[in-house]
Amino acid sequence: HLSPYVRCGYLGRLVRQFQSPRHATLPRQDLARIDSLIEQVARRHTLDPNLVRSVVRVESNYDPVAVSPKGALGLMQLMPGTARLLGVGNVFDPEENLDGGVRHLKALLETYDGNLDFALAAYNAGAGAVDRHNGIPPYQETRDYVTRIQSLYQPAKEFSAAEPALVSENDVRPVEQFIGPDGRIHLVTR
Repeated sequence: HLSPYVRCGYLGRLVRQFQSPRHATLPRQDLARIDSLIEQVARRHTLDPNLVRSVVRVESNYDPVAVSPKGALGLMQLMPGTARLLGVGNVFDPEENLDGGVRHLKALLETYDGNLDFALAAYNAGAGAVDRHNGIPPYQETRDYVTRIQSLYQPAKEFSAAEPALVSENDVRPVEQFIGPDGRIHLVTR
């Protein structure tokens, strides 16, 4: 018999466990709403939305009710204690979770003088582990985590920074953006 609850944090509080396999897909309109929230929250806190998208993809695969085996919760997989410190009341509310996670990531970037690898490692393993090891800790999970986010973020960053080709006004068509079931961002002209 599987319990519908999972213990979270060092206090062992019970939190409702949701069935959310990594390959679960949300309806397209929910993904679009989450992507719009990522854009808004990231810009509000002056963080690159592509970085936030990369973190969300790796942390929860865009599942707003994700619960990790270690008790991390929501889109940006906030631990209950971290969520409390950040003033996140409902970790399963996408906007609250994103706001807390983005503020946390930005604070880590400031702590590590803009060193993205160190900030990502601290987001995953904790700032104490990064400080103790004077950099990315020797944990395979954390090293893989930093590599996975960077592999998603760097191409997106380069793509968004690319200079647009010169085109005439007659060639310009609106572009729609959507996130596919695999979590990739797609751009389509109509």
